[in-house]
Amino acid sequence: MNEKTVTPTTDDCLLLLRLLERTNSASAWLRAAIADGCSKRDGMTIEETLVTESYLSFLTEQIELGARGVDETAEFERWHVQLSPYIGQMLLRWCVASGKNRSSIRVTPDYQCLVTISEYELAVSDD
Repeated sequence: MNEKTVTPTTDDCLLLLRLLERTNSASAWLRAAIADGCSKRDGMTIEETLVTESYLSFLTEQIELGARGVDETAEFERWHVQLSPYIGQMLLRWCVASGKNRSSIRVTPDYQCLVTISEYELAVSDD
């Protein structure tokens, strides 16, 4: 996917929060991080991404290899299905970080459709 990073505005944050509330698709930490980020603009980025056939091919390749484990393979399968209708279209990908929590959210530029959402926790080593 081709990407261009932009800074989220307060309106962007509010539109995303409304979409997540409408679709009931986000955990409490994620909604709180976005709401907090509306005022601080900290821990959040938005990337304009063009969904390309080559990215979907990459996902297919990763699915077939299964080298990243069962969970990531399932995630790639889900992304492939969810992104396929958007080939050639621009999406907004939000990256949100709060403590050890991370999320990636893809939405249509008009904030009418939630395309993908992934939440995960960073592994913490005991070193």
